[in-house]
Amino acid sequence: MLKEIKNIKTGKYIFLAFGLATIAAVIILSALISCSPGQANVFSAEDSGTTVALNANESFSVKLESNQTTGYSWKLSEKVDTSVVTLVSSVYEVSKKDKEMVGAGGFETFNFKALSPGKTEILLEYVRPWEEGAEPEDTFILFVEVR
Repeated sequence: MLKEIKNIKTGKYIFLAFGLATIAAVIILSALISCSPGQANVFSAEDSGTTVALNANESFSVKLESNQTTGYSWKLSEKVDTSVVTLVSSVYEVSKKDKEMVGAGGFETFNFKALSPGKTEILLEYVRPWEEGAEPEDTFILFVEVR
């Protein structure tokens, strides 16, 4: 609902919207929903070495740059305490901007779920699986505390 009002000083017409409180309520509600604790957290290379506190049953992801055409991929360490955190899935996606390029890189995303209170670490190593004993090209570590 719009109401046309003439500004006495300028002589121009302005429009007032009724229901601004309703619009504001929708905006605030949308912001609250997007920040809800059930929202999945996504961590990247910049988060390596940090500690994250999560609630039990909360989901989170680690998304790292990768290029599987080079033979390298991210491997999850066996040090993860699976009573605290479990790997739900992992997926490799070619970068959308380079999708048509042969040999283009992309991202590997590891999806986890916090299970029960405790502490563990997520250690990912960027390796060529057939090169046993070789030092990883890169590493990512995230310290996880589940409440």
